[in-house]
Amino acid sequence: MAVAPGHADDGPDREVIGSLDDAEDQEAYVIADIATEEAWVSIDADAAPALEEMR
Repeated sequence: MAVAPGHADDGPDREVIGSLDDAEDQEAYVIADIATEEAWVSIDADAAPALEEMR
């Protein structure tokens, strides 16, 4: 995983998850490193690749 400038690479302490978020009446797919503050990205759920395509 790429590390933003100024952030330490915690190696095996990272915990990356994916989730669907339906806040504000729009569903988004969010990928986050929950071991690091502000380390997340999101995409409109309709534009996210299908899980089967990612395998």
